[in-house]
Amino acid sequence: MLFNSYEFILIYLPITITLFYIISKTSKDYSLYFLALMSLFFYSWWNPAYFFLIALSLTTNYTLGRLILTNIKKHNKFLFLILGITFNLGLLSYYKYSSLIVDIINDITSGDISLGNVILPLAISFFTFQQIAFLVDSTYEKIKSINFPDYVLFVSFFPQLIAGPIVHYKEMIPQFSSLNTTETSKNLTIGITLFSIGLFKKVVFADSISDYVSPIYDQAATGNITFLQAWIAGVGFTLQIYFDFSGYSDMALGIARMFGIILPINFNSPLKATSIIDFWSRWHITLTRFLRDYLYIPLGGNRRGTPRKFFNILVTMFISGLWHGAGYQYLMWGSLHGFFILLNHSWYILLPNKLYKSKCYQKASKPIGVILTLFMVSFSFLFFRAEDLTTGYRMASSMIGINGFSLPEGIYIKLDFLNQYLKLLNITVDATSGSQIVYGSLLTISLLFIALVFPNSLDIMKNFKPALGYLETKKGVVNLLYYNKLKSLIIFKHSKLWAVIVGTSLAIGIMGIQQVSEFIYWQF
Repeated sequence: MLFNSYEFILIYLPITITLFYIISKTSKDYSLYFLALMSLFFYSWWNPAYFFLIALSLTTNYTLGRLILTNIKKHNKFLFLILGITFNLGLLSYYKYSSLIVDIINDITSGDISLGNVILPLAISFFTFQQIAFLVDSTYEKIKSINFPDYVLFVSFFPQLIAGPIVHYKEMIPQFSSLNTTETSKNLTIGITLFSIGLFKKVVFADSISDYVSPIYDQAATGNITFLQAWIAGVGFTLQIYFDFSGYSDMALGIARMFGIILPINFNSPLKATSIIDFWSRWHITLTRFLRDYLYIPLGGNRRGTPRKFFNILVTMFISGLWHGAGYQYLMWGSLHGFFILLNHSWYILLPNKLYKSKCYQKASKPIGVILTLFMVSFSFLFFRAEDLTTGYRMASSMIGINGFSLPEGIYIKLDFLNQYLKLLNITVDATSGSQIVYGSLLTISLLFIALVFPNSLDIMKNFKPALGYLETKKGVVNLLYYNKLKSLIIFKHSKLWAVIVGTSLAIGIMGIQQVSEFIYWQF
């Protein structure tokens, strides 16, 4: 059941919200039990067999958590922690990485081992990491007590179950315990607004650009593509996954808020980042937090000198790539980000302090940083989107001009008066449909303008605490709409104008649902 589906929007969500608030008038505890049951039903909708998998994961981790909390001796706590991590990673490895492991063995040995078709369960990456964090926090006494109903809802809460955010136990349980169901109107207003914005982004922006991106990747899978096609596909997919994940994050925040729950911030205009380090502080924020707290810091972080720090960064980003998918292309994507982050840190180390403090550098560094970051992110996403490494290499080669420079036939005709200049530059013409490239280029430029210039949904809803950990975005390099005279027009408030805006966005989003279009992060 997708957030962007008729059965979810028109049936499941209204029924769940209505019954939740009816039950809450009798008992808050019963309303939470009901929400946990509906969350498990939501997860089981695709395949009832998934219920037994998540039930096994829930009961095992809860039991180990209880054993950790009730044991006084530290070595017993760590023993149960090791058992828990082994169980979780073993489950994840079998369902998600067994095929990759077999492929690696076959590549090394020239063998022909086959495991058959191992179906990847939904959200296994997310609830696995979430429960590992729970076990670690329990071991280090950041969690004092647990009960099974709360734990089930903590893991299975459907707005964040499938694609995050990856929440901490201490972020959610206090909210469940002190849930206030008397502010129903306020929570529904905020929730519906966030949900409408997110649905609009997904259906209108993300799904539209995918129609121009996918054919180029399909072509690259069988042969080379042009320089311009590679850039449209690279930047286009960056925008597709940007609005896809941004839309999902808004919808998740909105749905949770309809029940009076505030989820942590997970997405904060990453394409406005001025460096690749800044990008990872804005993109999938809770995953970055998990990797930092439970991998990078335990490896030594930046406490053991620069060489060890760089090694830890590379390992962390390699694991990030592996977490996203079981394929060489995901490992390449994660490794590229690790390399780019090392370059970023090296620049800060080598940059003379006098130059760093100069006015010229301060003025130029941000816009140049945005452009460079966009290129690095788009270049690495070529591999993320590709079906295999070969396709990724073809895309990357075309993007940096190794395969030459060419223009589609339609564009060549439109630029006929520049023929002589094109010949001097040795720019050739291919038979690709010019109109597709023209429309794809215009849509890419339009969406890039929206991503760079317009405020994000959290800034629009800033007066209503839209997410845990949210701080208002500072005026950026190209945040043209943040000027004080216009700012008041784009901040949400209870008014007829905003009622029309939200209603229109929701109506367009619902009417725009034409076919099944999964969120990209639901694949992980």
